[in-house]
Amino acid sequence: MEKINKEHRQRVKKRFEKFGLDSFHDHEALELLLFFGLPYKNTNGMAHELINKFGSFSRVFSASKEELKSISGIGDHAAILIQLIPQLFRKYSMDLLSEEKSFDDRELLCEYVINHFIGQTKEHVQLFLFDSGMRRIDSIMLCEGTITNVNVNPETVAEHVFSNRASYFVLAHNHPSGNAEPSFEDLCITRSVWKALSELNREMVEHFVITGGKCMPVLAKAKELFDK
Repeated sequence: MEKINKEHRQRVKKRFEKFGLDSFHDHEALELLLFFGLPYKNTNGMAHELINKFGSFSRVFSASKEELKSISGIGDHAAILIQLIPQLFRKYSMDLLSEEKSFDDRELLCEYVINHFIGQTKEHVQLFLFDSGMRRIDSIMLCEGTITNVNVNPETVAEHVFSNRASYFVLAHNHPSGNAEPSFEDLCITRSVWKALSELNREMVEHFVITGGKCMPVLAKAKELFDK
């Protein structure tokens, strides 16, 4: 049995080397990944069970450690390996895009912002700072939790903007629930930060709600609501 398992693993690895992951079904890709966390176990059944339990390939990587360990054969080591993948991809994507000279292109800016939320299962608020040429200066997590948190206010944003000598800034927060619509509180805080920093000659480029891998712009809606 051990020899059969070893030969099967070798065939799967050679297939990946020759054809890449696009030639794999979802459960086969998970099976391959688990080879490296569970070197002496048959991971095919675990891969099927993971997808059946969580509903899709992507949801497996959003599961908590405790949820992953509810699958027979998945221990701490394999659960950490699974959780590592989206965070590695987020770090890779952020680093890759940060090499761009300027983010004055809206599509590129959205892609850059979205990458900071890959694999995030909890709501948090991120501040992005740019120089006068819309070149990246820094990105700062203002808080974990809703945007109504005490750390998201004009004074805190202004402190980061001026201490980093930023000319432009972007706010973004995610809605893990999948609801892309900004709340009334989202709109209130957006206008409050935009108005205060505008008076200090610093421009809010946008406030994005991130959900389902998409950017929902908030700033225009916030201005319109309060200008009525």
